[in-house]
Amino acid sequence: MPRPSVTEYAPFYQTYINYTSGKDYSILVQQYNERIIESWNAIPLEKINYAYAEDKWTIKQMFQHVIDTERIFAYRAVAIARKEPNPIPGFDENAYAKNATATHRNWKDMLAEWKMVRQSTNMLFNSFTEEDLKQKGYIDDAKQNGEIKITPKTEQSIRKKSLEEIFGKLKKSKQGNHHTFKPGGGDEINP
Repeated sequence: MPRPSVTEYAPFYQTYINYTSGKDYSILVQQYNERIIESWNAIPLEKINYAYAEDKWTIKQMFQHVIDTERIFAYRAVAIARKEPNPIPGFDENAYAKNATATHRNWKDMLAEWKMVRQSTNMLFNSFTEEDLKQKGYIDDAKQNGEIKITPKTEQSIRKKSLEEIFGKLKKSKQGNHHTFKPGGGDEINP
């Protein structure tokens, strides 16, 4: 899978994309997978509950965020590959962190979970065809407070499907010289 162009993601993600190098996702994953695991394993157990300031995430909470985000991004990839016509909902990472139970979790279990989640993501991407990887989707990161909002992409999709439903079965005829017994002025009665 090639690197995305700047037109394929929100500006928010630029920082994260800048942390990577290379042009192919599968090569990138192979290069960094073990390094990522080694980095998390290298954190001493006495440091995992450390936060650099009050009301900031601990290392454990940050790692839970990484696990949750891996799952969410994998879901987004499936939805986009399967041509989901509706916007894919965003998520509020702070709300997720607040509602997660990372502080009560076993660190070794979290490490094992992350390895499995990442392996699952890698297998998912390996299952995608070239066509799947070319699909584009829409992530709606706007906080909607329970409101339903039709996005421009959804509206376009609805209009296109409606037009195809209405006109899709019509066949084009040859152009010109259509004989009719009407003079061409229409048969409506005009006041």
